[in-house]
Amino acid sequence: MSDDATTTEDDEGRLVERVPLRDGQAHGLAERFAPDGTRVRTAAFRHGRLDGELVEDDPATGRRLRYTFADGVLEGPSTIEQDGRPLLRMGFAGGALDGPFETFDPASGKTLYSAVYARGLLDGPAALHGPDGALLRESTYAAGLLHGEVVDYAPDGSVRQRQRYRAGVPEAEAADSAASECEGEEEPWFRRWARRPEQRSR
Repeated sequence: MSDDATTTEDDEGRLVERVPLRDGQAHGLAERFAPDGTRVRTAAFRHGRLDGELVEDDPATGRRLRYTFADGVLEGPSTIEQDGRPLLRMGFAGGALDGPFETFDPASGKTLYSAVYARGLLDGPAALHGPDGALLRESTYAAGLLHGEVVDYAPDGSVRQRQRYRAGVPEAEAADSAASECEGEEEPWFRRWARRPEQRSR
């Protein structure tokens, strides 16, 4: 077993990247630097795979991305922040979105959108808010599809519209579709023979 590190420099000899190695693979905390020497990225590796936290800063925008990995796959909480304030919070399981998901207004810090994911699909309650925090819409998802009641709100908080969904389709449309399918089907034999003889079709 050998421990070493590889480094990368720019044309002026300034350090750009340092990656610790073990047996020729990234292992430990890798670092990337801006031209002024500021560290702008750290990433934890284990035997060549991301394993732990990856943090990346953008000095120009003040944004910080923070992801968590396990054996090369996104796993656990991840966030995006701006000037220390959250813009996005989410979780992963096996590389897919999983658990609470929230976005925030960069100015007020108030929640803009909240939802729940399961294995990469929306699954559970979701809510949309305006920049002032006012509730604009409530909905529910099941396996990635709208399922249940969707309520839209006016700026004064009153209900503007309600609509129920079933597996992604408005219930009224689903009912009309089912009725249309039935119209084209031949009447079941047991219904024909339940009528009086003179009413049966020949």
